[in-house]
Amino acid sequence: HMSGIEQKSSQTPRLALGTACILFLVGFWGYAANDFVLHTGLTPMISGLIFAIASFYIWKHPGKIERYLITFALVLAVAFVWPLMRNVEQVDPWGIFRTATEMVACVAFAILALRQKPENSLIK
Repeated sequence: HMSGIEQKSSQTPRLALGTACILFLVGFWGYAANDFVLHTGLTPMISGLIFAIASFYIWKHPGKIERYLITFALVLAVAFVWPLMRNVEQVDPWGIFRTATEMVACVAFAILALRQKPENSLIK
């Protein structure tokens, strides 16, 4: 029988894998929508792969790299501001939707992953 803390920490790999899928699929959609020309579509796809690899690493070695992945997610969320602005300028509603989805996925991952650790009383 697992204690509450052990059970909670086991959510982070799932969160990372979910984020990986969102980033990869939405990134691929963006890359395809731009006729595979605009290489900015590769950023969320590569980031998705990083999240996927990290999720398996966290699953095997909990407590080692979570903080780095959370930092990466927040840096990524900020980085998506630039493509978001470009999509707003070009009045591309689907582009705005895609980039906003990627940003929300990253921020949601950071918040939910932070809440996994009971000592992070910063976010309740």
